[in-house]
Amino acid sequence: TDIIWPGVGDASYAFEGVFLGDSRYIKGLNGQPFFNVIGDYAVVDKVNFSKVLGVVGTGVVANVNKGLIAGCNVEGNVTQDNPGSGDSYCGSIVGDNQSFIVACTHVGDVSGYGYVGGLVGRNAGALVACYHAGLVAYGTGATVDQQKGLGGSTGLKDETKSIVFSC
Repeated sequence: TDIIWPGVGDASYAFEGVFLGDSRYIKGLNGQPFFNVIGDYAVVDKVNFSKVLGVVGTGVVANVNKGLIAGCNVEGNVTQDNPGSGDSYCGSIVGDNQSFIVACTHVGDVSGYGYVGGLVGRNAGALVACYHAGLVAYGTGATVDQQKGLGGSTGLKDETKSIVFSC
């Protein structure tokens, strides 16, 4: 029997703790991203994700990051389900980064809708010393309206807030 992961935190109650992964692996994630929303004061450190079964969201580690993600790695392909209309962000690590992502990697392909990036869909924060190796593409059957931007690190960079350094 598959266990459907509900994700930690949400828009009203973001995760505001410290999660120290100690380089351990989470295998077979299925359901929501591990964290739905990482809050302003949260830290997620050294967690590895492999053999992701399926994530209904915009990133494997989180949909939205407002804290610090450091030393996290995702192995394998990441595919976003079709979200329908409206702006969408898809990345292997995070869909919408509004803060700091440091020394994170993804090896595998990413496909999604809207703004699709190898690491993050939308970056309005800082990506430092991160790495992505693989293809970045629109999801199967994506309409012209669902094809907004592709990038090796980010699908959309906020012109006033985005920093991508040594990636």
